[in-house]
Amino acid sequence: AIHLRAGWNMPGVQDTYVRFESAGDRHVGRFVSGLPSEDAKFAILPPNFQERDEIVEKSVQLVFPGIPGNLNRVAEFCLASLVFHSSFIREYTNKTHRVFKSPLFTQPDLLQELVKKVSCSFERPEKGLKATGVLPHVTILWKFQCLQAQQVEVVDVVKKAKREIVNDLVQELERRALANNSVTYHGLSESISRSLKKVGVDEMVSKLKRIIERPELLTETQATAGKENVEMPGTALWSGIIPPDFTIEDVSPRTAWQLWHFGDVPRKIPPYKCLRGCQMPNRTVAKAFSKLKTLMMKFKKVAQKLNLAYTFRSLEDCNSVFSQVSEMMKIRDRTLHQRKRRRAQLSWRTYYNYWMGEGKEVYEDLLKQSL
Repeated sequence: AIHLRAGWNMPGVQDTYVRFESAGDRHVGRFVSGLPSEDAKFAILPPNFQERDEIVEKSVQLVFPGIPGNLNRVAEFCLASLVFHSSFIREYTNKTHRVFKSPLFTQPDLLQELVKKVSCSFERPEKGLKATGVLPHVTILWKFQCLQAQQVEVVDVVKKAKREIVNDLVQELERRALANNSVTYHGLSESISRSLKKVGVDEMVSKLKRIIERPELLTETQATAGKENVEMPGTALWSGIIPPDFTIEDVSPRTAWQLWHFGDVPRKIPPYKCLRGCQMPNRTVAKAFSKLKTLMMKFKKVAQKLNLAYTFRSLEDCNSVFSQVSEMMKIRDRTLHQRKRRRAQLSWRTYYNYWMGEGKEVYEDLLKQSL
């Protein structure tokens, strides 16, 4: 395995006394990954979701739209790795990287929900995950670690049982004291708690805690005060100004569609459709924004032509409408110079140039058709 990785050639010895073995290749792979060979962590599995529920399945489709069904399992592990290393990616990746325009990073609630479901665990036979390329001494270390964890759990159970016994004794003593019309600590505490809850103090404290944890909620609450019947997320007014480093990146049309309707929440950028060209930091960005707006308006007209709802409550609805619109607005497989277009790699600018150039008449005919 080492010879293969290094590209070494040993004539006469290689393939005679030294042969390729898959287990050795897996072992080298764990070394290359930087796992400690003298620790039980050498047998750890890659980031994976504890269970594949509805949220995970929807997230895979959001982050990897249009992926073939036979690659769903691969996409699930890719998504788990992105979620597990999200903090590292935020810290060491350029803030203008396209990855930050994906729904995984533009929708913090989605990322926070997935973080709770991902982990780097050890062997999980019930899920079909088994560590390979692991030496015997590592397996022994892992079993010792499992025994240690079980002992810790037993100690916790004993401590919990001890507390429960003490609480039961205290409650019994208080019950007997109440029978004698005596005031007890717990009885007084419960009475005060009920009174505070009745006047709404608990609800007020919980709201303050949420605002402290997420300050942007305060801005949204102030902006939407007195407003009712909010039809879709992201339509609240934003009090902040557009940051000076704001740009219109060359993302895919689907990502541009999501940003147009939902914005970039971590950067406190509202839905792009709420912005104006005069708010852009410079003329270059303003020009790009104008082009993006033109393309989005073309998509909107096709959506209206198809009688599709244009008010989205979730990214799933947004992606569903885009998939139907993109089916009607497919661009040609080859350019005017007969160069092949790779549709999965095209940016929104390519779509804009096509529908404003060679595809302009096709678009006009499309709108005239009775669908």
